[in-house]
Amino acid sequence: MRKHLSLFLTASFLFLSQNVQGSPINTNDDSFNGAQNAGVLQGASNASSATSSTSSDLQCYRRINGKLEPLFDDAGTWLDRRAQEASSETMSSVEKDGKLLWTNILSGLAHHVRVAVMECLQDDPRGQLSLMTVSHGFRRLALVLPQRYNDAVSTGNDLKKHLFIVLIGGQTGDLDLFMKDGQLKAFQTQSLQDLQDAYASRYYNGTLSPTTKHGKTYRSIGQGDSESGFGGQPFLILDSRHLRLVPLNFPAASTIASLRLDSNQLKVLPDLSHLTKLQQLTLSHNQLRSVPDLSPLTELWGLNLENNQLMEVSGLSHLTKLWDLNLENNQLNSAPDLSRLRKLLNLDLSNNPLRSLPNLSHLTKLWDLRLENNQLTSVQDLSHLTNLRQLFLSTNPLSALPGLSKLKKLEAIYLDAALCQDETVIESLRLVNRSRANRDWVKLIACSKDPQGNDVQEEVPLD
Repeated sequence: MRKHLSLFLTASFLFLSQNVQGSPINTNDDSFNGAQNAGVLQGASNASSATSSTSSDLQCYRRINGKLEPLFDDAGTWLDRRAQEASSETMSSVEKDGKLLWTNILSGLAHHVRVAVMECLQDDPRGQLSLMTVSHGFRRLALVLPQRYNDAVSTGNDLKKHLFIVLIGGQTGDLDLFMKDGQLKAFQTQSLQDLQDAYASRYYNGTLSPTTKHGKTYRSIGQGDSESGFGGQPFLILDSRHLRLVPLNFPAASTIASLRLDSNQLKVLPDLSHLTKLQQLTLSHNQLRSVPDLSPLTELWGLNLENNQLMEVSGLSHLTKLWDLNLENNQLNSAPDLSRLRKLLNLDLSNNPLRSLPNLSHLTKLWDLRLENNQLTSVQDLSHLTNLRQLFLSTNPLSALPGLSKLKKLEAIYLDAALCQDETVIESLRLVNRSRANRDWVKLIACSKDPQGNDVQEEVPLD
């Protein structure tokens, strides 16, 4: 920072001392005007304006090429020598190029100084917000920060993300509370585009203000909301409160075994890494596009993320105690890594744009597998899922079934009504049923919709 600041001050001194004509870096950003550019001349200007006389006692001069020239005329107006210089029409191409180069140099130096200042204030968000509040130049670092000449792209984007989060914290109405409750860390999981959208839409405007309904609800959440459930385990129910932000930094939060945040307006989750005793987490019916790393929640056995906008979910491979996972109705183009979830009993991946599935052969304890309403053209061999009871495959462009002969505990399979009329499908299920001596036969359920668009399920006879 010292290097950048020194360069900027040196360039500014040269700019003023040589009276080089050049446009300000941003005339709207920092409220520059002619007198302010003169810096030390401001006091003289005020003194001159305060009198009706411009006697030699009050006159100020500057030395140009060895000659003293007055700074003010008889009316007390500051004489800007730069305004008397040759216009651009009479300048040579060399002079024009020189002026353009000098202006670009000053602009670049100003940018580097601003970046260095913001990086120096990385641990002082209030100071950063203050600078961005009073200066468009500093605020533009977040809005249109150019890539720094000698930095990786991620460096510039990281600073932009941080500054956007600070600006959003300012919009909430209480930056100090925003920081105290760990929301800065929570927002770091968001993409740059999501942060830009949130700032532009003012989605979090007033959410922490003590005078708004949301702010009052937010501030009321605390240890008193925690209740004791089965076996004395504490649980926290915060569903259907129209929450956009949630505080989970009160002391009792670390002991919670069950947390419900469903049916709110959450786009960002609070930091969950300290909830190491959490066993059940319900986040359905929100507006989540991403979730934080869930790997610290190693005690979790139930996770519900249905009806969000998730495109990916990470950190599940560490949740080895998980037996109930619901990812229905999201935007998953690929399924998460399930390779270590060997205790999984219920898996719901329905209503996603999935074109393929991960390897499921290790999920030998699985009971229910829901894959309906995806874009699957085929399904891998499921013969290893020997405990499977229910298999949902309707509303997929399937042309054939996977092998089912080894699924001795399968009770029902759900397919599109059109596929249920395929003789090959019907005969394969008949063979499965004939191999079962106890007459515990597989049921074939045809799925369709009525004229009103309601789901209709009808059993297809196989005998």
